[in-house]
Amino acid sequence: MALVVSDVHNLSLVAIPTEEEVKQAVFAMDGSRAPGPDGFGGCFYHACWDIFAVEVYAAVRFFFTQHLLH
Repeated sequence: MALVVSDVHNLSLVAIPTEEEVKQAVFAMDGSRAPGPDGFGGCFYHACWDIFAVEVYAAVRFFFTQHLLH
């Protein structure tokens, strides 16, 4: 049976994203869409990015290193 995901590809999928990758993902969100489970839509994150970018990145790093969501 052939592997669906190679070891190299798997390593890239579980690698901790850079701050720039996190920012790109946030700004790729459609600002006009309905809010997510946290009650905030993409336009909120776009408008307030400079205020809480450090906290968002810390949460992403925590998820990738501890495998938990808080």
